[in-house]
Amino acid sequence: MVLLLRKYPNENDCCYSILNRFGFEYKTLVIGNQVYVNVIQGKITVGDRCAFEEALLKDTNVKRILWDEKTPVLLTDEQREKTVTVGRAVFGEGFHFIAGPCAVESYDALDEIAYQLREMGVGILRGGAYKPSTSPYSFHGLKEKGLDILRRVADKYSMSVVTEVMDTRDVTMVASYADVLQIGSRSMQNYPLLSEVGKCVKPVILKRGLWANYNEWLLAAEYIAVHGNEKIILCERGIRTYEQETRNTLDLQAIPVIKEKSNVPIIIDPSHAAGDSRYILPMCRAAKAAGADGLMVEVHIKPEESWKDSKQALSLSEMREILKACSDIRSVKEHTCHVS
Repeated sequence: MVLLLRKYPNENDCCYSILNRFGFEYKTLVIGNQVYVNVIQGKITVGDRCAFEEALLKDTNVKRILWDEKTPVLLTDEQREKTVTVGRAVFGEGFHFIAGPCAVESYDALDEIAYQLREMGVGILRGGAYKPSTSPYSFHGLKEKGLDILRRVADKYSMSVVTEVMDTRDVTMVASYADVLQIGSRSMQNYPLLSEVGKCVKPVILKRGLWANYNEWLLAAEYIAVHGNEKIILCERGIRTYEQETRNTLDLQAIPVIKEKSNVPIIIDPSHAAGDSRYILPMCRAAKAAGADGLMVEVHIKPEESWKDSKQALSLSEMREILKACSDIRSVKEHTCHVS
């Protein structure tokens, strides 16, 4: 059991006397901006539970009682529907696209991609400067040189930048170039990294881990929020199943489940889920119809020559087709708004 407090308690605080009266052992801790009491040992009967809870909640310093410590709190407050602003896009309102190459390869290549995307109306440019790879022999990105290229190209076309950060030591440096920090699937439970980006003022896109369930995903987001940064966008990018025809299995059920369980925007990355550009367009349409707040897709001027994940990269013409196809789809949010 955990008691979330509004401020650090005094020795004679009401909550302490109540815990002592019921025979609990406890420890007061601080993580980020949150003060809490971790109840270590003690038992309470079903009959006493209501009286115990009522007594605790009379203490104005007790914000919430968690009977299960594995309960997301900051991101599940139904009274606070969150939106996250990135440039002109407000995630949580409308439907927005993030697009760009898997990895930044050169200034000229990124400049051409960004120019074409801006002409299509896309205002958020993605690109990897630090690339996690299964193999140590794969391309791992241009690092700070890639960040510099991203920033210069984005500024040229008045676009916002989304890029991944992988190491706690790089958070400040990456944040100096990027408008949004991305936490990749493999880093979803890198708790020191989550804590570090939680101290940052930049919005964060948190991708779901390959084997993570919804609650683990939300608790990872809570690690960011508890350190002060609640500007979080969740990103479903497919999970690992027994299926081998596609790279991963895109879990579109995540959209309604996350919207029911939390108050944060959720976007879909069909590129990493499908692993094949042929399947991306229908997944984009399905994601919008299911109520997603946006899409993040990989686009390249010559997909077959992409240094990373060439099979899943969209051509610019395919990107135009997706934008047109999605414009014809009404989301479940729009349908709900029109119900009388």
